[in-house]
Parts: sequence; structure tokens; C-alpha cells
Amino acid sequence: MGMSDELSNQGAVSRWPNWRCIAPWVIGLAIVSTIVLGPTWFVSYVAGLVNSAYIWMLLSVSMLALWIVLLLWACIQLTRNLRTGNRIRVGLWLSATVGIVLAFVLFGTGRTTPSQSFFAHGVVAHLEIYADVDAIQAWVESLSPGDSPSDPQVAHQSRRLRPEDRPSILRWLGGEVDLEPDAEGQPSVRLTWREGKAGTWGLVIGRKVMGTPSSEPGMYAEKRTELRPGVYFWYVEA
Repeated sequence: MGMSDELSNQGAVSRWPNWRCIAPWVIGLAIVSTIVLGPTWFVSYVAGLVNSAYIWMLLSVSMLALWIVLLLWACIQLTRNLRTGNRIRVGLWLSATVGIVLAFVLFGTGRTTPSQSFFAHGVVAHLEIYADVDAIQAWVESLSPGDSPSDPQVAHQSRRLRPEDRPSILRWLGGEVDLEPDAEGQPSVRLTWREGKAGTWGLVIGRKVMGTPSSEPGMYAEKRTELRPGVYFWYVEA
């Protein structure tokens, strides 16, 4: 009876995943995604999904710190295995070390997609929970130039839409909703969210032929990311 219990326990234990075998693959996939997309791509998207620049900053700093810790750990493991002469482990930890360093070099030189782009796509996914971006764009295209402020040369000239003045597709959105002219004088909608020192961000939704203006120079000017024809994300540092 005792022997059968022992065998059953061994069988139960064997059904658990062997994390020592799985961990290198998980770390490897994480490093590859970091090389291709950047060290903070995933947490940036998650922060956009909850539409919070505070969380974006916090998660990004935490993720960068985590990668630094992993790099130090990889260096320590590489040194230990060089002493023991385990070639397989030396190869694994050397690959991890080089991969993390390469990811940070590509990220620092701007060769990978900026984290702002992933945050922007997360914001759009968040917005789609409450509204339909395509429906908003269709509503904008139904407006005439006289429905928005008339002078596109005046920066950010806009008309605030109160909740009761908005169409149903915009009525339940949080943040600010403004109607403003694009560079051609055609109506567009500017969505704005603010979080104090974390910055201000939002979307501009215009006609599909509307181009995305280039980012404005300076620390406090808008950094813009085109998401689809006639829709771009903007962010201003606090």
C-alpha cells in the first residue's frame, strides 16, 4: 500500500512542468521579442490598454530595471559555467547576455519600434471598448467645414463638445472631446486625456485622406504616431 502511494505521488510530481527545461525557452522568446520590438513593448501596450500614462511610466521603468537584473544574472551564470566548463550552459548564457545587450543597443539607437507606438495601439484598443473608431471617422466625414473652427492656421483652435452635444458614439467617452480643423480646414475630432506630471495624450480622428503632421520639435511639443489613414496618436510630456 505504501509502495503504491509512493508511485502515485511520483506520478503526480512527474505531471508538473519541468521549469528548468521550460525557463530557457521562455527567457529566449522574451529576449528575441525584446530584440525585435524593444524592452518595454508589452508593458507599454498594457498601459495603453488601461489608458494610463502613469502606469506606462511605472511599468516601463520597472521593465527596464528587470532587464538589467536579468543581464547581471546572465553574466554571473556565464562566469560560473565558464569555470565549470559546461559548454551548453555557456552557450545559453552567452546568447542571453549578447541578446539583452543587443536589444538595449537597438532600443537606444532608435532601431526598434518606439514604446509610444505600442502605448498608442493599446489606447486604441481601450477606446474600442467604449466607441467605434471607424464610426467616429464616418461621423467626422459627414460634417461640413462650417461645423468646426474656421482657421486651421491657428494652432489647436478647437470647439469643446460637452457630453450632451456629442453624437452617441462619443457621448460615453472619458476625457475631453474637441472639434477642430485639420491642415486643410476640414473637421477632425481631438480626444484628450491628462494625468498631471505623466503628460497629456490622445487621438486625432479626421477624414481618411487627412495626413499626420510631423512631430513638433521641443520637449513639450506633440510627438505623433500615425495609426491608420486619418487617425493619429499624440503625446505631450509634462
